[in-house]
Amino acid sequence: MARAARQKSESGIYHVMLRGCGKQCLFEDDADRIKFLEILSSNTEKYRVSVLAWCLMDNHIHLVLSDRQDDLSPCLKAIAGHYAMYFNSRTAHVGHVFQDRFKSKPIETDEYLLQAVRYVHRNPEKAGIAAAEDYPWSSYAEYLSLGSSEIHVTDTSPVLGMMGGKDAFAKFHSEAVETDSYRFGNRQRLNDKEAQELALKSLGGEVLNSIKTLSKSQRAEPLRALYSIGLSVRQIERVTGIGRWSIERALG
Repeated sequence: MARAARQKSESGIYHVMLRGCGKQCLFEDDADRIKFLEILSSNTEKYRVSVLAWCLMDNHIHLVLSDRQDDLSPCLKAIAGHYAMYFNSRTAHVGHVFQDRFKSKPIETDEYLLQAVRYVHRNPEKAGIAAAEDYPWSSYAEYLSLGSSEIHVTDTSPVLGMMGGKDAFAKFHSEAVETDSYRFGNRQRLNDKEAQELALKSLGGEVLNSIKTLSKSQRAEPLRALYSIGLSVRQIERVTGIGRWSIERALG
């Protein structure tokens, strides 16, 4: 069966995950983690991709990347390939290091970008390892200028600019997240009332009510935005009045 095409982000921003093959560990020690960050930094610079957030877990990696030149695939292929060559050479491991191709989720709104960054930084906490501020292998320390790491791979300016600085960023991170609708993996299950409320919050009532009157090219972006915040195709159909097949074509 052919692989599904990667969903393109109109904003150019993606939440990406790389997972170890068979859930194997990707890092033997801190030297491996440093090497991966060096490879990440050099290749994102080469392909003009900006790193907005990152977190290295034992058997998977989360990245939030801004890809303005549509070079995400070759950039990640280079990162995974270079690290696999290094890891296999250093450990005498044979075979694939990463599982399949990378997984990506388009991020179309500022709200979901902020929630994605918080989601990435809170991975160690959710895994019962450490709080974000105590975990050394994520971009959280770069955002708040913690520690003395010589590796700087994150462009913190877009997110800090949205938040209004480091203090606001830290406060946002410490807030309760039970109301966050952001998820990376399986699409969340929203009831129709929640879907309607999210759609109104994302697009506003004027856009949501007029979307059916827009041309195909004009309504593609708001339809993708609704899908990116967790609404299913059926729910988008119900809140917009646009037919399912038209929505699926817009989503690509």
